[in-house]
Amino acid sequence: MANLEKHLEFILSAISRMAQNSFLARGWCITLTTALLAVASNTDIKVAYALAGVPIIVFWVVDAYYLSLERRYRLLYEQIRMKPVDEINYAMDIRPFAREQSIFSALFSPLIIFIYGSLISLIGFLFFVQG
Repeated sequence: MANLEKHLEFILSAISRMAQNSFLARGWCITLTTALLAVASNTDIKVAYALAGVPIIVFWVVDAYYLSLERRYRLLYEQIRMKPVDEINYAMDIRPFAREQSIFSALFSPLIIFIYGSLISLIGFLFFVQG
């Protein structure tokens, strides 16, 4: 039983790291976007607003990557949880879940769309209001 608990702790640790990385990506995205929008509002160049959208796209992909990894580890957790104790081998291979939880599916999850879509909408709004 100790082997099962230890293995599940390893997986939970990986899930926690992926969630933390995702959270940090969102924070950095908002920080960089805000800074670039502040610079763009002080210039008459409309391209500056487009440049503010670059970190949104980059961090959208990074956040989706970590979300897809987190989902794969959650599937691994469920798989290991159901195994008999004598079959525990501390494997952390999440490749079998890659097709089921792809980065593409994470890119368009509702929370990710809401966060990054809101930021893109804000840039579009400011582009037309400032113009």
